[in-house]
Amino acid sequence: DDDDDEEENENSVKINKNRNSDKKNKDKPPKIAKELSDMIYLGGGHMKEFSVEKSNSVPCDSMCSYSENTTIKHCKKDDTIKGWTYHNRNHLSRIYPKGTRVDSSNYDPCAAWSIGAQMVALNYQTPGHPMYLNDGKFRQNGSCGYVLKPEYLLHDTAKQSEPIKITIHLLSGQQLPKPGGAKKGEVIDPYVVLTLSGLKDDYTEVQSKVIDNNGFNPIWNEMFTFNVFNPDVSHLTFRCMDKDMNADDFIAYASIPVSCLKPGYRSIQLFDSNSSDKGDFEYAKLFVRVKIEKANKYF
Repeated sequence: DDDDDEEENENSVKINKNRNSDKKNKDKPPKIAKELSDMIYLGGGHMKEFSVEKSNSVPCDSMCSYSENTTIKHCKKDDTIKGWTYHNRNHLSRIYPKGTRVDSSNYDPCAAWSIGAQMVALNYQTPGHPMYLNDGKFRQNGSCGYVLKPEYLLHDTAKQSEPIKITIHLLSGQQLPKPGGAKKGEVIDPYVVLTLSGLKDDYTEVQSKVIDNNGFNPIWNEMFTFNVFNPDVSHLTFRCMDKDMNADDFIAYASIPVSCLKPGYRSIQLFDSNSSDKGDFEYAKLFVRVKIEKANKYF
């Protein structure tokens, strides 16, 4: 596609420039120690199609980069998903936002994670749903670094988890701050948006009723059901919003990998738009009951 052609043209231009500047660079001291460069260097590569034979012919220290458009296109084809997943068992893939995101907006990273891409680049300076998913993804191990892939992305012998049905009983909220943690202003009218994010059919969004003039202990007492085809790579995000006459205001969120959900009564910690639970957000929580059942594969 266009993104791939642009990447190839850029690479060829760089190669020609490098050839022409070899003589000039001979007299310049290296910018980095050779020993360090040998330790961290990853060779650049490019693959337009995926198969066992092609992947095995590429050195394991070769990293390929793909735009979000290319990733979305590949994730629509089952045979490409299978081949790319195999490739990512022994090679690194980097996904990056498309060039037209001049406003530093973001894309949904779930598709890239679902095929085993290791480096899914986002614009960290821009809060929003994609960054909430990213925060939830890496919070599952205490925010200490790498998160292991599901077993089925690593081994042919492992199978992905069976489809499940999740029932969320949204009971209440506790000490919800004003939008942005403001100290002054009118009493908030909170409601909760629950979003299931994942591959293909694993996308559902529902909304609770609005509770007028109560941010201290709003009570919703509502039930929501989600059918999840692939629980290994899906996320459930809770967004607390403040109903307003014009545009509704964001209050707080929590994003949880479906594989980390536990049944029973749960108190869910909420975070501000920058993923912090400090200050007024320290005691901001949702109280829910989670029920997880096996589901019919085809619902």
